[in-house]
Amino acid sequence: MNEEYEFTLGGERYRITRRQFEDRLVGVASAPIKTHSVEIGGHRYPVKQAVAIGVGINGYRSSFISTEALRILRKLGYKPDTELAASNQEHERKKEFILSGTHHRVARRDFEQRFVGVEPENITKYSVEIGGRHYPVKQAIGVGLGVERLSFTTMDAFRILRKLGFKPESSDRIAVSTRRYGSDDAYASMRALHRDDPLSARYWVYENWQAEGHKAIIHHAACGHCKNGIGQKGGTDKAHGQWLGPYATVSAAEVEARKTGGAVRRCKMCQRLS
Repeated sequence: MNEEYEFTLGGERYRITRRQFEDRLVGVASAPIKTHSVEIGGHRYPVKQAVAIGVGINGYRSSFISTEALRILRKLGYKPDTELAASNQEHERKKEFILSGTHHRVARRDFEQRFVGVEPENITKYSVEIGGRHYPVKQAIGVGLGVERLSFTTMDAFRILRKLGFKPESSDRIAVSTRRYGSDDAYASMRALHRDDPLSARYWVYENWQAEGHKAIIHHAACGHCKNGIGQKGGTDKAHGQWLGPYATVSAAEVEARKTGGAVRRCKMCQRLS
């Protein structure tokens, strides 16, 4: 990234690093793509626009041709497309989904355009790269769709970002393998830790020792009955049962469920999420 590259463009000599080139494109909206494009910082640009802005040329449309732009981009280590890429067509295609009961229909390109000039907030755990900058996933959905952040969960944000073709990531992935927690405080702390953690919490077991006898039901973390070990009503009456987990696989959850001594079964409503 810090290696300097030398080249001649439009009769002028330039020396630039790839990092300097990319920094100049941060927050720049893409012009319409006709034939040749290149992806830089998670954003796709026409090759002439990318080179002109990256090296600092004004009036780029007439000062050099696309062939020269392709040559320079390849020298800098990029892989420009020589025709309108299928991925670019995908960015133009609108995706449909429901968030907090509201129907949305948006294309990835329209979603990305809303981030021009938007400063990323502090990232505590999960982020997604948009236009070469990393944003907290909930800020990304709030800005990209224009919705209140309190109206959706981190898991909702992951689902929508992935549908739009982004790759959200965790800065601190924590694995937990314990089945039972000692004190009530520890139990509550671990549930809170995984409440908004769609990467580490996939399966939970609800041990119920009153309803229909002693039983252990395996749930997917996204199940409406489970909600990542929080339960439907935001808590569990310890007089009736408790949540155990989380577990990385359904097999691990089943092994631990059998250790309770209760009748083991899968939740019928959330089997499709497995």
